[in-house]
Amino acid sequence: MRLFVSTEMLWGCRWIFLCVLMACLTSLGLGMEENIECSDLNNTTWQQFRQHKVELQVQYLLFTRRNVDCGHAFRQESLINTYFDVSHPTKVIIHGFRAIGSKPTWVKELAQALLRVEDVNVLVVDWIYRASFAYNLVVHRHKEVALQVSILINQLQKQGCKLESFHLVGVSLGAHVAGFVGTIFTGKIGRITGLDPAGPMFKRADTFDRLDPSDAQFVEAIHTDSDYFGISIPVGHVDFFLNGGKDQTWLHSLQIRLNVRICDM
Repeated sequence: MRLFVSTEMLWGCRWIFLCVLMACLTSLGLGMEENIECSDLNNTTWQQFRQHKVELQVQYLLFTRRNVDCGHAFRQESLINTYFDVSHPTKVIIHGFRAIGSKPTWVKELAQALLRVEDVNVLVVDWIYRASFAYNLVVHRHKEVALQVSILINQLQKQGCKLESFHLVGVSLGAHVAGFVGTIFTGKIGRITGLDPAGPMFKRADTFDRLDPSDAQFVEAIHTDSDYFGISIPVGHVDFFLNGGKDQTWLHSLQIRLNVRICDM
């Protein structure tokens, strides 16, 4: 028995097949997104760290416009099953000294603010375990963290990212971590922003050991506490000294009410 199939019937079958295929792929994609768990920064204190004697590497969280409210644990070995897009610029947020191992609560809000402005990859560097020892010990180890971050960037380069597409945003001691990452890449990183770069042990340091204009194609710094914990000297191509770079009025009044001394960033 012979079957005669018209062109219209053939195209109809193809259309049905394509619709079924797209439905399956969509279902698989949604399933993948649902299976990815949200991750957060660590908040283990240095006492717990010392007690367990665990040597943890620097960890990373990824935020994109596809997961603005849900940070994903990120590993540079493979970009498969991640939302990282090598065609997009990458913002790297680096927190600073954490005296008691507490999580910086502002990190997620900063990541979300960056994503509202631009469609980018936002990587948060989680080095709380290494940042919660005595300050002088953390300063001596900040280059180790910079080395870990540079390994991440080097791996992403191999997968198609350009050095000039990276923008490092370092807060307090994290600004000098960002600076040393820039030193490792001989100033070819696109941009570094230092938010209230740390002052203690850095004010008289050599430029090799702190943030300076040679660390990226463009280096900027915003100084908000240069009379206490922030650095009081220019460290970028452009330096902004808000309210003279010293006490910020709103925070100064908060410190008086709480009877505590906290930095302005």
